[in-house]
Amino acid sequence: MTIRAIVVDDNNGIRNTFSDLLKMHKINVVGSGNNGLEAVKKFQELKPDVIFLDIMMPKYDGIYAMQEIRKIDPNANIVIISGAGPNEMEVIKKMKPSAIIHKPFDINSILHVLKEELCLETE
Repeated sequence: MTIRAIVVDDNNGIRNTFSDLLKMHKINVVGSGNNGLEAVKKFQELKPDVIFLDIMMPKYDGIYAMQEIRKIDPNANIVIISGAGPNEMEVIKKMKPSAIIHKPFDINSILHVLKEELCLETE
């Protein structure tokens, strides 16, 4: 089964690089967005297996998006991709994301999260 993912980050370069890394490992990137509002809309519309979500974004941040997505699906696989400092990370951890990937990221950390923390198998 192919993993279906959404990538949301306000930085086009990061979003595209992250999406390309996923695609190289046969993960189907079914959608992307650049703010928290788009994240919620895309999640509701596309119902992915996992959503990769930045925290610091315009038009609603990742915290808002995570809260709204949890209302839609309390068991949603939400992976935070963030370069946040220690204070922000405490707030993020209290929100109980499925996993956190720290920027700068690499493919090994992404694959580890998918396989080990979310138990999703890549091809």
